[in-house]
Amino acid sequence: MNRGQEQPRAGLSGWRRLRAAAAGFDSHHQFITAGHLSFVGIFTLFPFLIVLVTLAAAAGSTEAARQALDAAFEQMPADVTAALRPVAYEIVNAPRRGALTLGLVTALWAASSGFEALRYGFDRAYGVVAGRQAWLTRLQSLALTLLFAAVVIVATLSVVVVPLAVRALAGLVDVPQWQETASALVSRGVGVALLVIALTSVYAVLPRARVGWLDALPGAALAVVLWFALAQAFGYYLREFASLSVTYGSLGGVVAALVFFYLTACVVLFGCEFNAAARRRAAHARP
Repeated sequence: MNRGQEQPRAGLSGWRRLRAAAAGFDSHHQFITAGHLSFVGIFTLFPFLIVLVTLAAAAGSTEAARQALDAAFEQMPADVTAALRPVAYEIVNAPRRGALTLGLVTALWAASSGFEALRYGFDRAYGVVAGRQAWLTRLQSLALTLLFAAVVIVATLSVVVVPLAVRALAGLVDVPQWQETASALVSRGVGVALLVIALTSVYAVLPRARVGWLDALPGAALAVVLWFALAQAFGYYLREFASLSVTYGSLGGVVAALVFFYLTACVVLFGCEFNAAARRRAAHARP
């Protein structure tokens, strides 16, 4: 199978599709892949922040990087935030001597490894065993890293600017009591929509199999819903039941971050399996 072969869309839906996705997740050993992704995620997170801050500084909006971090940390469990926030803000606040430095190139290469790890899991979901040459896929991952850093900056600015526009509109129509509620709802809605769009693009572009954007959308929407539910549930578990500091001491926050990254990887891979389940159904339905 190669990227030039596109499968027709499937009629599989609902509970059967979820079951097929779960079966594919198990048969493709995605639990193991998620473990690899959680390690790579921690490894590539901070290099990605270096790329993000450098691009934000070049665009004259370093504050957008800080706002993006604030928005991300608001959705994470407190223990995970406590482990990641100090290092993240240390990177954001560090002085930059220039954009084209060896450190930036190294950070870009390391950050792109996250996309390479995702590609491996996606290819397993679609049953791809051969594809493009390694140098070509690495170039694509490098380009995606830069693109997503730029998207994060634009998305952050949009989340800030759009609510201000809503407040101004509410003031013009003389309904000031709506300003706070409307701006909060719009800000959250814009953030969720941009997250779905970003994940849809990853599901559509990254696999070596050809995947249409509309075919990638259901898995992206499902993954975003599952991720928000997972973040709330895991945060509740850490607050009410877990005491990682007793078992792991000062490394408790790091362990919580690794587990959270592992669960996040499971959700992203499951969304891909959800899309792949429809593709497999379509392939079996062909005469």
